[in-house]
Amino acid sequence: MAAAFGDALGRTPAFTQVAFTDVYDRTYRADLSGRLRSAASGIDLLARLRHDRMRLFAEARLGRDMAFSASALRRHDVTPVVAQAMSPLLEDAARTIRYPRMAVTASWRGLALDVSHGYGVIARDWADVHDGLGPAAYPEALFGGTDSTALAVGMPLGETTRLRFAAAFEAPAADDPAVLAVAGEAGSRRLGAVTLAQEGGHGGWQALLGGIVEKGMVLGGRTNGALKLADGAATAFIAWSGDYALERLWQGKHPWRLAAGMVAAVTDPTAATDSLLRHPGTLMASPFHAEIATWDMLAAGDRLHLGLSQPLRIEAGSIAAHVPVARDLTAPGGRFRFAAQRLSLAPSGREIDLELGYRRGLASGGALAADLLLRRDAGHVASENDMALLVRFEKAF
Repeated sequence: MAAAFGDALGRTPAFTQVAFTDVYDRTYRADLSGRLRSAASGIDLLARLRHDRMRLFAEARLGRDMAFSASALRRHDVTPVVAQAMSPLLEDAARTIRYPRMAVTASWRGLALDVSHGYGVIARDWADVHDGLGPAAYPEALFGGTDSTALAVGMPLGETTRLRFAAAFEAPAADDPAVLAVAGEAGSRRLGAVTLAQEGGHGGWQALLGGIVEKGMVLGGRTNGALKLADGAATAFIAWSGDYALERLWQGKHPWRLAAGMVAAVTDPTAATDSLLRHPGTLMASPFHAEIATWDMLAAGDRLHLGLSQPLRIEAGSIAAHVPVARDLTAPGGRFRFAAQRLSLAPSGREIDLELGYRRGLASGGALAADLLLRRDAGHVASENDMALLVRFEKAF
């Protein structure tokens, strides 16, 4: 990354804060911060990168039970693009993307309401640049913009338990014609989730039940072209995570803590139109992780941990590919005959990762850490085993 982006040419931060308390013990605070950063790039694609960021935050606490806050973020990126390998027409093109974000939070006696809205759109008119080249000439990552709105309501169910409802809607920034010209058909997704969490002195846990309905995309990836998987998808998932201090189970010399989590998801893609892939089946996935850690084992402040995990893997799922299986030589032109061939999407192996790590502070400041990682069926490919040893040095300047 350092070679790719080069040295920073300039960074100018600015910060202003105003706060006061009235005679009724009500507190008001306003923050205004900004940053301008320019950087040179060592790669041909990004010749110069500039960030302008401005953030406004306001907060009011009206007594002990009521609070209100609002924030706005404006980020302005300007990136001249030099991409001769893609097209000579892009040599003098520039990309300007704005990232406004707005959020409002209100709370009253433990009941919290969060509303946020944000989007990133392309300000430059690309009509003259992409005319005649078509969407395939441009990588989607350079152009994608998103409109998103989120709403969340949280409420306490006792001293240590909290319930939260959340919903969100996300769609491409369709107000810029360049986005649709590059990304193809517009997609959108709706998300909803219910979270139940509990926290205590010895640990806590969180359970989440939710769903995602997508149109024009599958699990966040756009679907277009002759090999698109589906026109959309509906996903239901349940997740659980927790951590627990083990002092209540036994009184040892060193503190021990156990953390674990899992996800079970089912995705039902819709049938794809104008694609060689037909009749997608239901996809099932279930990653998990677990870790046990202890402190002060060999020295004060050190940490020893052992972790076991499985990355995201498709447990079950298949798709039918509409492919040629024969050729009729008696027909004019030797017409091909097509048939559906069912293909499994489940990988041949199951990756299991085992990690052993140790971190220890140094007397001169900083810390030294080492991790040993063993992977069975790396990448979920059968018999592809892998091992890595990572050593890192940490020091704050």
